[in-house]
Amino acid sequence: MPAGSVLMLTGMRDIYAITGLLVALLVVPAGRAYANASATDPAPAAHLATSPSPYLREHADNLVAWRTWSSQAFEEARRSGKPIFLSIGYMACHWCHVMEQKNFMNPRIAAFINRHFIPVLVDRERRPGVDETYMLATQVLAGSGGWPNNLFLTPELKPFFAGVYFPPSRFMRILQAVEKAWREDRASVEKEAARVSGLLREFLSRRQTARMLTPERFDALAEKVAADFDEFDGGLGSGPKHFRTPVLMLLARAALMDGNRKAREALLVTLESVIRAGVMDQLDGGFHRYAVDSRWNLPHFEKMLHTQAGMTEALLAGWQLDGCRLFADAARRTLDYVLADLTAPGGGFFSARDADSEGMEGAFYVWSPEQLEQILGREDGRFATRAFGIVPHGELAGHVIPNLLDVKPADMPRMRRILKRLQTARKQRTPPHRDEKIITAWNGLMISAFARAATMLEDPAYATAARRGATFILEHLRDDAGRLQRSWYDGAAHLPASLADYAYLIRALLDLHDMDDDPAWLEQAIVLIRQMDTLFRDNVDGTYWFTQSRNGFARPKLISDSALPSAQAAILASFARLADRTGDDAWRRKAEKLATALLAPAYRKPIPHAATLTATDLLLRGETGPVRHAGGGVVRIHLRIRSIDAKTARITADVRLKAGWHVNGPAPLDRNFIPTKLEGMAGHRSRLIDVTYPPPVMRRLRFAGRALPLLEGRFRIRARGMSSGAPLRMRLTFQPCSDEICLQPQSLEFGLPAVPPSWTRTGSGSGPDQ
Repeated sequence: MPAGSVLMLTGMRDIYAITGLLVALLVVPAGRAYANASATDPAPAAHLATSPSPYLREHADNLVAWRTWSSQAFEEARRSGKPIFLSIGYMACHWCHVMEQKNFMNPRIAAFINRHFIPVLVDRERRPGVDETYMLATQVLAGSGGWPNNLFLTPELKPFFAGVYFPPSRFMRILQAVEKAWREDRASVEKEAARVSGLLREFLSRRQTARMLTPERFDALAEKVAADFDEFDGGLGSGPKHFRTPVLMLLARAALMDGNRKAREALLVTLESVIRAGVMDQLDGGFHRYAVDSRWNLPHFEKMLHTQAGMTEALLAGWQLDGCRLFADAARRTLDYVLADLTAPGGGFFSARDADSEGMEGAFYVWSPEQLEQILGREDGRFATRAFGIVPHGELAGHVIPNLLDVKPADMPRMRRILKRLQTARKQRTPPHRDEKIITAWNGLMISAFARAATMLEDPAYATAARRGATFILEHLRDDAGRLQRSWYDGAAHLPASLADYAYLIRALLDLHDMDDDPAWLEQAIVLIRQMDTLFRDNVDGTYWFTQSRNGFARPKLISDSALPSAQAAILASFARLADRTGDDAWRRKAEKLATALLAPAYRKPIPHAATLTATDLLLRGETGPVRHAGGGVVRIHLRIRSIDAKTARITADVRLKAGWHVNGPAPLDRNFIPTKLEGMAGHRSRLIDVTYPPPVMRRLRFAGRALPLLEGRFRIRARGMSSGAPLRMRLTFQPCSDEICLQPQSLEFGLPAVPPSWTRTGSGSGPDQ
């Protein structure tokens, strides 16, 4: 399966009934050879050297005569009557590199492809609609999927055979078998391809409705998800283990909103495990893509931008829930890694660091015991080897991966010194290639992570990074009509945006608005969400297509999470947040309609639809962060907590009311008026002392016979909090009123840990501080 990808195929079992003709492609005898299969053009893919895709540029020296995904290639296939060989990959993919070197640089294989097929190469990160459509086809045709994703298509782009990495000898047999089947019984192949693509189109455009979620059902579904987690090392399953950050955020919300103990434990165990294991880069910070073992210690070494964004938000959620500084420090180290290594000069964020360097996956990150002794000396070298553990088997057998899983607390000072020395030594190595595409969707996720961290951790460097990232995207990744573009590379923007590009950038703009209260971010979010509604909306059920047009044989509509949260779920959450910030109930109606269209599969399979459940619960019960909006955007509250000492914290609640609105002071003159009050929640052992309110303004309203003590405009409530070390839980009660009407009284609950007075900025330059 592709990393983190889950596509629900309920009701699609009949697709698996592929004809014997296609199954036979795998069992063609190996003995047949095709004579005179030699390439005539020494550089048939040289034109890729100027492609706006680093992945395609990497293939410019291949012997395969690659075409790009284009109408010209498709017309050539129709004109020649040849099937299409479609290969989909990405720059940081290890097995894509292996496929290229062993197959696409093989003269015999390349000559056969060039003679009998129209070869088309696609960068999945630039064309996510093509990737998603044909990944589903591969999962159906082959039973599972991954990258490189290799398919054979009719000239009409309908798939009839697919698989992932093929060793050269097997790949050659498959090529020969496909060519033979196409030549001898093309009609049967085309008939089966039409049947499969028709069923896939039906699946990709399916429509369902369900009843609205309730808090009780949300809690029960979260409990069901938590039960599937590894109770010892966290994560789902026993390996490979993917972060599944949408699922982690579901657990965090259930723990925060409902006190769900199983959800809390599943989340915290997972976070504690991954930040000590080899899946986190213990030298420079940041996370590798996923792990192949149950303890998170043997990673696939790509460092993807979206992984850093998702894990930052999960760590911040863990810190908010538990108050453990370990989580906040790990979030900071992840963000500091992005600032140091994945931030473009203009402010956008690069896509990834590759897994491979010096001809080996992970070479930059692993060490031999001999290397450790050479760098650290015999005593520390042997200590490090024992602490890290030697990889027992596989391609990395005999090497060690820095990790802290088995390091005792008493040994941590020594280990910190060792990690710093290894970090210095690693700077002399050749780093893996950096993919410098700037993808709108992934930048949206990273901007959100920086903005949320700036708000929670009060770090101005993160606020600056968030603003610069958003400004770059808004200025450089739009066409002349103001529509978003998918990617930026080599000084130019390319390709129409997908739903994910709009969804994640809109989400980021709302997070920026929460961060600094600048109305320009909110205005831009509204412009883009209206644009998105026009470009992607399915008017039948209120859901959204993933692309602006067909991709091959279908126009996909995706509702489940992958490694990233569902774009539809992100839009659902943004509709709910816009309703709270603008007071326009039309946004809430859109959210409700979208939720009922997305929830049916989420009730059956909550894990691949975690983001939908989380977004719907947000619609029902509101947000959980330090910034809240109430009264239809009339009131904005930003609550901050700073440590004074181990037991005491300084609390400020900054309140902003729209012009013409007010709340009552803490001591109204009429007992029927609701006082504004900040208080600790006794059941959570949070006690507030020295609560101080600003002096009220005495103002006479139309309905009152005398002047009343009111709070209006911008004001600050101050307090000190006494806590046992856990996050402080507080309640702010108020009632917004104008000179004519009063809205319903509001009671907002906050649960936040205290920010230490000074953080140890570990980042990518100083190693872990644990």
